[in-house]
Amino acid sequence: MATLTAMQPRPYVFPRAVAEVELVQALPEDLKTFTGYDESSKPIYKLRAGLIYWLQSSITGKVETTPRVLTDDCNPNDIKEWLDFKMIWIANVPSI
Repeated sequence: MATLTAMQPRPYVFPRAVAEVELVQALPEDLKTFTGYDESSKPIYKLRAGLIYWLQSSITGKVETTPRVLTDDCNPNDIKEWLDFKMIWIANVPSI
């Protein structure tokens, strides 16, 4: 820990964990949940809050290292555009 009398900063060593996650391109049904029916018996869907996803750059093709989280505050137009351009990746959950 650095003190007021230290001439040089002390090195901080933080243990780091490394995780490998297999990603797959998201499908529309991955990003929404069924909430019920409206008056005309049409199904109602909303964004699947809490879903963790990664964005792929449309310019470089690299997937961002920092994941994002779907919330109710996410712009649905952005999500749709990213989905249409196949930029959204989610973790692959193997079936049991």
